[in-house]
Amino acid sequence: MGSQEGGYRSRYGIDKLREGNYPVWKWNCQALLEEAEVWEIVTGTAAKPVKVGDGPEPPVKDVKLWDTKDKKARRIIGFTVIDELQGPVREAQSAKQAWDELEELHAPNDRQRQFALNRQLFSCKMLSTTPLKDHERDFSAIVEALKATGKSMEHADVITQYLLSLSKEYETFALGLNMRIESNWTFNMVKGLVRVEEQRMSNIANSMKLRMQTLQGQSPNRAKRRRLLENVITVTSSVT
Repeated sequence: MGSQEGGYRSRYGIDKLREGNYPVWKWNCQALLEEAEVWEIVTGTAAKPVKVGDGPEPPVKDVKLWDTKDKKARRIIGFTVIDELQGPVREAQSAKQAWDELEELHAPNDRQRQFALNRQLFSCKMLSTTPLKDHERDFSAIVEALKATGKSMEHADVITQYLLSLSKEYETFALGLNMRIESNWTFNMVKGLVRVEEQRMSNIANSMKLRMQTLQGQSPNRAKRRRLLENVITVTSSVT
């Protein structure tokens, strides 16, 4: 996608939050927070240990562990937001507050969200220089975000749009595959077939590269043998 350019890509490999891409960013960032095991801090499920009434003080180690996780969650959120929109993250007292503020500011209503996501889906085009895994991840994130809004996504429509989004190197393959699609095919099945095709093209490219290297390596040897043969003929002629 075009967002891979101009500093919109975060250190975690997902697009940073900017105007118009909140639903996709939310889905991706939540996945990062879950992977880092700090999502419960952001949702408030794991509240900060505090003294309750006349009860004992919470264990220091528990408080420190919560603070560490909260800071980690805020870092992830902050590093996945463009500089111009980081105000709520910088001013927040916790990761949950930062997350809630961003949602309040950038989450559009369902109709606006679906419109924005549909536009992103149709403009999600794979470049020749884009790794397939990156394009697949971005496309899938938009589809999942659309589903989260309640939009019904037919398998055939998603599959067709995905095949159309592939780079020109896949054009012949995508056309042939589209003609074979059956009613029971799923998006995941098609993604798997595209990965197989990527590996096939990679194998061919590597084979051709190796062949070229072999031929280039043989050329000097052939020239050397030719020179040796010419020398032998010259010596033989002089002796004769």
